[in-house]
Amino acid sequence: MKIVIKKLSLTNFKGIKKMDIPFNHITDIFGQNTAGKTTIFDAFTWLFFDKDSTNRTTFSLKPIDKNGNVSQKVDVEVTAVIELDGKEVEIKKIHREKWVKKRGELTAEFGGNENLFFWNDVPLQLKQFSDKVKDIVDEGIFKLITNPLHFNNLKWQDRRSVLLQLAGTITNADLAAGNKEFQTLIKLLGDKSLEEYKREIAVKKKKLKDELQLIPSRIDEVNKQMPEEQDFELMRTEIYGKMQELEAIDDSLLDASRIIESAFAEKTKDQNELHALSTKAANIKADVRQEFANAHNDRKAKIADITNSLANLNKTAGSVKANIADVKSSIDSITVEQNVLRAEWATESAKVLEFGENQFDCPACKRTLDEETINTSKQTLTENFHTVKANKISAIEQKGKALTERLSKLQEELKRLSDQYTDLQEQILVEQPTLIQAQNSHDNITANSEAEFNNKLANNAQYSRVLTEIESLTSIVQADVVPTDNSALKQQKAAINSEIDLLKNILTNEDRISQS
Repeated sequence: MKIVIKKLSLTNFKGIKKMDIPFNHITDIFGQNTAGKTTIFDAFTWLFFDKDSTNRTTFSLKPIDKNGNVSQKVDVEVTAVIELDGKEVEIKKIHREKWVKKRGELTAEFGGNENLFFWNDVPLQLKQFSDKVKDIVDEGIFKLITNPLHFNNLKWQDRRSVLLQLAGTITNADLAAGNKEFQTLIKLLGDKSLEEYKREIAVKKKKLKDELQLIPSRIDEVNKQMPEEQDFELMRTEIYGKMQELEAIDDSLLDASRIIESAFAEKTKDQNELHALSTKAANIKADVRQEFANAHNDRKAKIADITNSLANLNKTAGSVKANIADVKSSIDSITVEQNVLRAEWATESAKVLEFGENQFDCPACKRTLDEETINTSKQTLTENFHTVKANKISAIEQKGKALTERLSKLQEELKRLSDQYTDLQEQILVEQPTLIQAQNSHDNITANSEAEFNNKLANNAQYSRVLTEIESLTSIVQADVVPTDNSALKQQKAAINSEIDLLKNILTNEDRISQS
């Protein structure tokens, strides 16, 4: 069954008030101490197995307030969305306090806690929930694949069982193949396992020890019955000593299995160290790769900065150019207005007062007015003419002066804009080759980045040292476990048995002496 964790939600779980964690193919969870990394794992294991990440069934999962007190009347909730063979399943567990108000009481009393279980929003009993979890994954397998420290916390017998499951079943015949000592041990085992054989030997040893404890009393009894000139007690003492030697040899032979187990344990330790070194080498390689990636990003950022700067310069230059055109257009308009005013001024300035031939005749009688009246009228008309003429010329001159001032300001603005435009063009001419140079440099470095990466990695002293350690440890891990040579012990045991048999044969004479 393929299991994929899609999402994990925590509410009021330990120190986390509210957290939703969407999971991708690779999800990194990191932070300072007490940030809640272990709490997230505790929530996941509590949801499925009612235990925290250290396998404790009793632990504080309720939130703590700012005064260090356990918060009451809050529901602790953990929800996981997982994908089982392509089908999403929502699993929820709620830890709730039970508050009971007794009859006649004003306040409710705490009546314990209860756990509520939901599977796709369907409420379940504890056994139903546990059965569904077991159908998904075994608790032991789950802890092995989610907690790298769980394997080391197992008893050595359980660790060996896990390793044998991973490596495949190895029969006694496979172990004994090509080794005469092991083949002899296999024959002694028969249909029994090594543990059963060890228990059988232990029982026999105890029986022998019990019998050995009876030997002194028996020797004393026989000594009382045998003639004084016969000394068989020394022989029994020798036999007793030989039996103790045999017991020590049997212990050494039984230790052979322990030696093999110790060798496997050492090999497991080397494998763990090899895994740690491989992880370290991968991290160093990732760091170097990240260094190259950062340099790549820095170059791209520099190119982007130059590109943006050049774009802003071009945009500003275009805006300034448009402003220059507007100012020039305004200058041209003012120049036209000035020419019109000059023509108006010339026209007004050239005007003279002329009197008509009959201008001073009486309208009624058509008779010429007297000279005094005519002179008075002429004087009045002349004054009015010059006043109007002067006013018009003054107005034209005022307009001209205003246009001249405006023209001067526009010419100053035109000079300022022209200088700005020239400066922008110079900056553009500087930035363009800078951009081309930065882009070419980036392209050249990118083209050779893999070779540079490999070269830098090869010159990394720490990485080279770790690779050397990996190579050395790999040869050790791949080497077969060599069984202990017990041939000398077996020869010694056979010799002692022969000596015991010889002494026992001599002791048979004791019966003949006692019967004689």
